[in-house]
Amino acid sequence: MVGIGQCWGGIAVAGLLLAAGWGACAASPLRRVLWWSGLALTTALLAPAQPWSLAGGAALALVARRHLSPPHVRRDPGAQQRVLRLTPGFIGYVRVALAGGEAPLHILAHYVEHAHPGLAPMRELVAATLAEARSSRRRGFAVLAELTRARGHHALAEAAAILADAEERGIDADAALERYQHMLEGVLHDAFMRLVRRRSLALLGVSALSLVLGVVGNILFVMTDGGRALGII
Repeated sequence: MVGIGQCWGGIAVAGLLLAAGWGACAASPLRRVLWWSGLALTTALLAPAQPWSLAGGAALALVARRHLSPPHVRRDPGAQQRVLRLTPGFIGYVRVALAGGEAPLHILAHYVEHAHPGLAPMRELVAATLAEARSSRRRGFAVLAELTRARGHHALAEAAAILADAEERGIDADAALERYQHMLEGVLHDAFMRLVRRRSLALLGVSALSLVLGVVGNILFVMTDGGRALGII
């Protein structure tokens, strides 16, 4: 019976790991839901045989899901915010380069060459776009639009879609990019001002609380004769 239980536990652990890799890479949300639902049912049926093995397998499955998921599935909110802040600057860079007559792939290649550490999140996206465009022989801005949309960088994806459409149709996208850049700068400015107001209110609240606690503490100190009255009581 022990051997049978070990076999059941091994099968369950293997299933959990397999599901973690497959579920992370599945493109369709419906497929992921169906797969994980079936896995949950299987786990419930196998749980009485080897609960500790199943628990370990579940933990390994979570780790595997984290590290086996492809780059376009992983989404880091912090990285998304950094890319969003860099998007207006990237649009301005592309506008200037297009006005100078540079080809789209050359623009992306030159952007990757910038060594400023603050541009690292955007540079990584552009480098991945450049590699994919060269390997698949596709238009650079079209690849950038797909890649950024898959990673959740919607503002950059919208700008890349404007560029891709202009590149495909052979028209000038400077006017549309300028409007979009100004709109995005306004949105980021408003978000920054809201953040400043929230932090100012938080600082004011902490200062007021500190003042109140300090005054109350001094009053109690005087009223209790330096704390001796409290000791008598």
